[in-house]
Amino acid sequence: MFNNYSYGGYLIYALDGRNKVFIDGRTDIYDQVGVLTDYGRIGRVEPIALQLLDVYSVQSCLIERNEALGTLLAASPRWQKVYADGQSALFVRRGHS
Repeated sequence: MFNNYSYGGYLIYALDGRNKVFIDGRTDIYDQVGVLTDYGRIGRVEPIALQLLDVYSVQSCLIERNEALGTLLAASPRWQKVYADGQSALFVRRGHS
């Protein structure tokens, strides 16, 4: 799951380890292996963003509702918005069950 930095700790708690999160508050760990850099590339919607989601085998993205990444995912035929509220949006890769 790709997620916003601010959602990471809560998702670890709420999902009780059933799903991997992309990032959480332990940035030193993520920085050592390059994930923090890739998180920034995806969040800034750099040209490589969708490719990085593929590289990490990301099947869902939980992001803030008005992020640029949401616009990119909504425009992609490979992603589908399955939930949104006033704060967040959840996209899943099409064909993923």
